[in-house]
Amino acid sequence: MRRALLTILLVLAVLVGVRYVADALGAGEAGNASDAPGQAEAAAAADPDANAPAAPATDPPSSGARGRTAPVAEDTHAPDAVPPADADPADSQPAPGTAAAEDSAQIEHSGTRWDLLCHWDFSNGFFPESWGWGEIRIRDGHLWMRDSVGTSTVYMMPLLHEEDYCLETEVQLLTSENDRDVAAHLITRDSYKLDHETGMAIYGNTQSIYLRHRINRREREGELLSSGVTATYGDWHHLRLTAHGDRIRASIDGCEPVGVPRHRGGLYKEPHFTVVDGSARFKYFKMYAPAETQLPGSDRADFRAIVQPAVHDSPSAPDALLPPSGATTGTRPGSEPERSLLVRILLIIFYVIIALVTLYLIRHYRFSLNRTFGRQRHPYLDVDTADWPHVTVLVPAHNEEGVIAEILTALLRADYPAERLTIIPINDRSRDRTESIINDFAVRHPATIKPFHRRRGKAGKAAALKDAMELVPDDIVLVFDADYIPGSSVIKQLVAPFFDPEVGAVMGRVIPHNVEENLLTRLLDLERSGGYQVDQQARMNLHVTPQYGGTVGGIRKAALQSVGGWRTDTLAEDTDATLRLLLKGWKTVYQNRTECYEQVPTSWTDRMRQIKRWARGHNQTMWRYCWRLMTNRRTSLAEKIDGFMLLHIYMMAPLLLLGWAAGILLWYLGINKPGLIVILAVTAYSTLGNFAIFFEVATAAYLDGTRGRIRLMPFMLLGFLVNLMTVAWATVTQPFAHANGKDVRWERTNHNNGNGTRLWL
Repeated sequence: MRRALLTILLVLAVLVGVRYVADALGAGEAGNASDAPGQAEAAAAADPDANAPAAPATDPPSSGARGRTAPVAEDTHAPDAVPPADADPADSQPAPGTAAAEDSAQIEHSGTRWDLLCHWDFSNGFFPESWGWGEIRIRDGHLWMRDSVGTSTVYMMPLLHEEDYCLETEVQLLTSENDRDVAAHLITRDSYKLDHETGMAIYGNTQSIYLRHRINRREREGELLSSGVTATYGDWHHLRLTAHGDRIRASIDGCEPVGVPRHRGGLYKEPHFTVVDGSARFKYFKMYAPAETQLPGSDRADFRAIVQPAVHDSPSAPDALLPPSGATTGTRPGSEPERSLLVRILLIIFYVIIALVTLYLIRHYRFSLNRTFGRQRHPYLDVDTADWPHVTVLVPAHNEEGVIAEILTALLRADYPAERLTIIPINDRSRDRTESIINDFAVRHPATIKPFHRRRGKAGKAAALKDAMELVPDDIVLVFDADYIPGSSVIKQLVAPFFDPEVGAVMGRVIPHNVEENLLTRLLDLERSGGYQVDQQARMNLHVTPQYGGTVGGIRKAALQSVGGWRTDTLAEDTDATLRLLLKGWKTVYQNRTECYEQVPTSWTDRMRQIKRWARGHNQTMWRYCWRLMTNRRTSLAEKIDGFMLLHIYMMAPLLLLGWAAGILLWYLGINKPGLIVILAVTAYSTLGNFAIFFEVATAAYLDGTRGRIRLMPFMLLGFLVNLMTVAWATVTQPFAHANGKDVRWERTNHNNGNGTRLWL
């Protein structure tokens, strides 16, 4: 618990530190750009007409295609003069001759008089943000917006309407990014259901207007129309979007409007600006309605009060996100800010992790679909009568006085020729009554039970098995942990595949028998079902390698000796043996109908200790054999791919936490990726092997005919989070786990038997 609290505090400290670093970087960039205002003011004084929009070319060039890098062009268009703080925005009238040189309260076009409903000129340093995202600043009376990794959007006002309307603004395209020309959008939509939307967009260095209209999901998409006016970087361009009668029309710099048919009946909300693939700035926003339109309230003044949105201060340090001093418009800045580099690195990490998690998602989906609809392979199921070979059963035990008698009794009742069965209980230095219980069984069954009392040597299950193998006279060896209870037919079912000379190991299915004890045991029952009923059998069906689990399984002695025997320097001798057999060309077989019963942990502490041991042992195998697996000529491509993913399964836990941390840091840095974070969260739940395979558990419950267990699936989120943190901690701290040089030892898992007696595995 203390480690968990320290981890949480460390994560919070890192987040706070990153926030301060981000603020410091922003302040530094602001200092680098501090000379830009003076240069802009000097340019404005030298050229009073610099703010006039570019006139339409008499011989316009052909419409360009989006996706090109903008040419270098100097920004000779200085911002408009900022009115005094006490000036009334309504008194600010456009200069005669400009694109906005019309009466601020009423205009006339398309044969209709239009009344001004709302006018924001941003000159007072505020903008009416109802909601939005991206890099947004007010600078010199203009709304500056930049997109480098997504879209930058500002929703101007909360307004529901379905009548005719006209939207106007002036925009200056500044820089392009992502090797594409910047696009500026003027849009209004129903932001609740996104069923109704009308908008226009212009792209740098093109003469195109992209016009979109949608109502009730009936769309006119991809209307890329020629305007006859080139959207030049650095020039101010007047945009007008009109919905009137049966047409939607858009124009740039007063050119002949282009339009599409209009579907009536759309309910719209919140007009907004959007900038994509670069930066741009806007002078003002205006919205008009036809003079004859009936509006709420007694007059237009009342209506203006209704639609007037809340005013938000511009974020602090506006200079930080403006283009660096000396950068030319129409091109990407010469030197990217340090914060942008951090954002790009975090995004790369974020996308890579999402890709990896998605691959594991696909893997588990494939397993589930195969078990539900695919061809099932049970090649040794019909072997019932044969000349059964001699077989030796090993039962490693360390302080197992509470369960050793049960498994020995179950093995003696097995449906297997008694004269061909040898049982070797391995008493590995037990300090309880395990030795006396084993001796009592040996006295009563001397022909079958041959005890091995191990009093010295290296600690651990693998070391005990290695020493006991010297006493094994037979080629077929079965292994059961002491707390397992095999059925009467299990030995025959495990021996049957060994009639195939290519088979090196066999694995049966493990089923918990203390399911009813508490919530944890019920969740572990679900996980075991998904891991064996679906995951293991699907790998058998798909001709990739099932995993030998170290218990409820068998191994050919000759095969094991050919790969070096049991390794004593690993925490996962079963996974280690599986990989070594695979590399030597031996097959591992899974027998789904060979069921054996176990006691699963009953407390979260014991469960976490068990997972930590599995994770570290599995990671040891990954480092030892991953490269050898990928370069081995005996393994097929499918075995290489699935083996690679199996070996790295426990590495996904720290990567998932890193992905979530990257998403949070990106949010702190102003890069909002809510959709991707949701994708990461959902796919992560299906990543950690048989620890959280949501759909594999559902498939297993369906195949087992116990659909009522599905009601427990929401609680698996708790188990997922515990396993995620435990595996991540075990993986990150693994390099320091055995720094003291101690040998691998028995890791005991605490249990309760039916009488309440404490058991140890």
